[in-house]
Amino acid sequence: MSKDHILISCITREGEILNALKRNIPNVQAVHVHVPHSTCGAFMAVISLKKIAEGEPQMAAMAALSTELYTKYVIVVDDDVDIFDMNDVFWAIATRVRAEKDIFFVPGCKGAILDPSSDPENFTLTKMGIDATRPTGRDFAERLVISEEERAKARAILERAGVKIG
Repeated sequence: MSKDHILISCITREGEILNALKRNIPNVQAVHVHVPHSTCGAFMAVISLKKIAEGEPQMAAMAALSTELYTKYVIVVDDDVDIFDMNDVFWAIATRVRAEKDIFFVPGCKGAILDPSSDPENFTLTKMGIDATRPTGRDFAERLVISEEERAKARAILERAGVKIG
């Protein structure tokens, strides 16, 4: 996978999906889209949004899946997740997804001819959406963030104890 030509497809797909999201869910305050190079610049999109109501992540995923023929997996996360850091995206999936409720499949979708996972006779496949956002309207675990000041205190304690920090 050559990054020079795949990067162009990532950027155009991100723009097309962003335009579709703004048309289909205009009340969402902030939307960011990332199509990672590591997914061939096409097959997966990560959407970050400031969710106002339940159902918006599913709408966002369906809009993205129907906008781009090549896009077959969409992960929707809250705006506190860095969509350019797949570790952060996977953290959101690990801590916020209940599979039976938050993952949905759309079988029989038109896929790309160049996608090796599509049916070789009719080029269909199953697309998938993942809602990795916090639920609204109820208490949910807060994301723990350690400030730089607290990190410095911990480093100082470790250094005084003779522990070398890389």
